[in-house]
Amino acid sequence: MTEFEFKVSTIKELRTQLEILIKKSNDLINNIDNNGIDGNYSINSDILSVAQKIHSYSAILGYMKNFNLKLSFSDKKPDKTKAKVKDQPISKKK
Repeated sequence: MTEFEFKVSTIKELRTQLEILIKKSNDLINNIDNNGIDGNYSINSDILSVAQKIHSYSAILGYMKNFNLKLSFSDKKPDKTKAKVKDQPISKKK
């Protein structure tokens, strides 16, 4: 995946989530208009998770633009020949 492809897929997903939020919001408005306080309202509505996705996708795109972030999109596997840092016990000072 190239950086361009990543941006395009992110903007498409952002638009999809926005459309979902609009539909869910309109459904909730209709429920309020039709049923008032007698309607069924739930904390289990996924409006919050959709809004969080929208926020995340917007943030990713904003960071990439504002900070001119360049992401590495290579298909290379990590080099296993590099030395690994092993966990070492912390020495106690007396």
